[in-house]
Amino acid sequence: ATLEETVHADVILHVRDISAPYTDAERSDVLTTLERMELDKTTPVWEVWNKIDLLEGEQKETAIANAGKQTPLAIATSALTGEGMPELLQRIDALLADRDIVKILRLSTAEGEKLAWLYRHTQILDRKDQDSLITLTIQISPSKLGQFNHSFGTKAA
Repeated sequence: ATLEETVHADVILHVRDISAPYTDAERSDVLTTLERMELDKTTPVWEVWNKIDLLEGEQKETAIANAGKQTPLAIATSALTGEGMPELLQRIDALLADRDIVKILRLSTAEGEKLAWLYRHTQILDRKDQDSLITLTIQISPSKLGQFNHSFGTKAA
């Protein structure tokens, strides 16, 4: 994501190459940049310690153990082997499920662009079509709701 999009995020994943020699310095640079941005202070920032497959033996075991103790949350992963990815996805799903809200929206049948956006970016729980009106019950994150409102100049409260 671009830095501008970060302000709308439900969670920020800072992916680090944990095998790189300057990984701690890179972490510091990213945290400094994030502090300068006007982010919602409740938005969690999680570290994804990628490339643990490049670590060996005790170094790998230590990285995995330290990730579990890290604050903010860190998860050791390998995009190459898939190690740690199920845990990362499970934590993201749990966070987003807790934050999603249910909304009822009424659209005219002429609002195809809005309808298509909602199908791409939300979970449609129910749909009722009546004459020229579509009533949708959706599950949506607050940030996606903000994007919807911004994109279509609406206020879907």
